[in-house]
Amino acid sequence: MSDEQWLREGLADAVPPPPINPDRAGAAERLARRRRRTTTLAVIGSAAAVAAVAVLGTTLASGGDDGPDRQIVAPDPPADVECPFIEVGKGGIAQGVDEPDPNLPDAVPEGATVARLCQGVGTAYDAPADALVTGVDDLVAAINDLDVSGPPEMCTMDLGPGYRIVFGYDDGSTFVVSGQLYGCHTLVVGSGYRADPEAAQAAFLGLLDEQQAAQGEPADDVDAADLSCTDAGGSTRQDLALEAAIVCIVDDSGATVSAAIDDADLDLLTHDMAVNQSAAVLKCALVPPFPTIVAAYDDGSTVTILSECGTSFWRLPNGMAWMPSEDARAILDGLVSSAS
Repeated sequence: MSDEQWLREGLADAVPPPPINPDRAGAAERLARRRRRTTTLAVIGSAAAVAAVAVLGTTLASGGDDGPDRQIVAPDPPADVECPFIEVGKGGIAQGVDEPDPNLPDAVPEGATVARLCQGVGTAYDAPADALVTGVDDLVAAINDLDVSGPPEMCTMDLGPGYRIVFGYDDGSTFVVSGQLYGCHTLVVGSGYRADPEAAQAAFLGLLDEQQAAQGEPADDVDAADLSCTDAGGSTRQDLALEAAIVCIVDDSGATVSAAIDDADLDLLTHDMAVNQSAAVLKCALVPPFPTIVAAYDDGSTVTILSECGTSFWRLPNGMAWMPSEDARAILDGLVSSAS
């Protein structure tokens, strides 16, 4: 053995053998797997945290069952709405003109929770004290079902009561329709006109009657002593089922005086109205002022029956002319004479 070979073998014996070469590819793969698993867990953990926030947010927004602090209370419907301001001028006549607004829809928006009947443009209107809070959707539908009409063209020059119905919504907004119970008999709804303002008012009053009946409210006693010559008839009823009435007249001093019609005389007069009415038109030779009859129905609404010629010719709520019989006219003449 040469010296060089001997030296090589001696050095090999002196140095311990190297370890078995590890599977570097396998180790790298295992490391990559560990890194992917760690990263995935971190991502899943972050996503879970985000999901937890989202679920909590949903629970809070939906008013979950985890306690009162997680409930969002919806705004209460308006308990009432106020009547729009209207200027009342000479003779108690409400001034102004209600016209369509092109910026509004041509129908009452749905979702109203309260409605109130108010004084409108015209003579004094006997509006009910209570607001409508049940069946408001039915009122909206009744008005929106009325026929659409164009702007008024030919109108009579008479003057009478007008009304407004103001609708209230949960967000605090309002929508007003305006009815004219005289002249052109128009109903302004937003940006347009609809026919039959009497039907809209009747729908409100009918639903209000149902509401009051459901609440067990007793009917108001109607008595002639509660009537005044300043009461303007705002009722749309056209029947003659009058519960109480007074006769009003302007005396020689210019003061308005009245006399109550007792029940027996009122029964006779209403019967006479029913059997002695026609579509007649009369030119009167007498000098006004003429007497008026202010009457009330059982629902508390009032109506004014106007004379067109002393005590001999009157205009009934249905627009027909009443020419009283001799007995009826004698009662009316007696009431006019006794008015004070």
